[in-house]
Amino acid sequence: MQRWMMAAVIGLVVLGFAAAGAGYAWWNARQNAEAPVWSLLPINPELSASQREEVADEIRRRVSDRELLATVAKERNVTSSLKLGSDDAAADLLLERLFVRVGEAETGMGPTPAILIGFNGTRREFKPLGAASTALLQHVTGMLAQPPES
Repeated sequence: MQRWMMAAVIGLVVLGFAAAGAGYAWWNARQNAEAPVWSLLPINPELSASQREEVADEIRRRVSDRELLATVAKERNVTSSLKLGSDDAAADLLLERLFVRVGEAETGMGPTPAILIGFNGTRREFKPLGAASTALLQHVTGMLAQPPES
C-alpha cells in the first residue's frame, strides 16, 4: 500500500512539472509572437474611406524610402538596440516590418479616424521599434507640410 502511495505522489510531481513546463512554453510563445507597435496620425473624420486609403497609400509610398528609414534607425539607435550590423541592416529590417494602415484613435470625444504608422515585432523589440515609429511619425508630419514631389 505504501509503495502505491509513493508511486502516486511521484506521478503527481511529474505531472506538475509537465504542466508547469507547458505553461512556460505557452507564455514564452506568446512573448515571442509578432505584434504591431505604432504611432497614430489623426486625420479629418469627414474624409471618405477611399480618401483615407489614398492618404495611407501616399504616406506608405513616402516612408518606404530606405534612406529615411536609415536616418530613423540612426536617430533612435535601433542598430545597437536590436544588435544589427549596420544602419543599412536596420533600414532593411524596418522596411520589412513597416506598415501604414487606416485605423481609429480613441480621443476624449470618441473614436477618430487615424493613420497607424508602425512596425511588427516581438515584445523585446517593442521599445526600439516604438521609438522608431515615433521618429518616423515626426518625419511624416514634416513631409505633410511640404507639397508632394512630382
